[in-house]
Amino acid sequence: MSVALELMRSEDLSCLSRKCAVAAATLSDWRHAFLSGGEAAWKIRYYASLECPALVA
Repeated sequence: MSVALELMRSEDLSCLSRKCAVAAATLSDWRHAFLSGGEAAWKIRYYASLECPALVA
């Protein structure tokens, strides 16, 4: 997760790839999975709040 966060902070993909010894394509996939997971979690929380606003409080 920390690598994905570094990418979110605008860390250069190729520099991070060398630093972590991981292919740039793999890092890009991790970033995509990280963002997709966050989006899915947000949607679950949003739609749950529509059904039961007390859950969000």
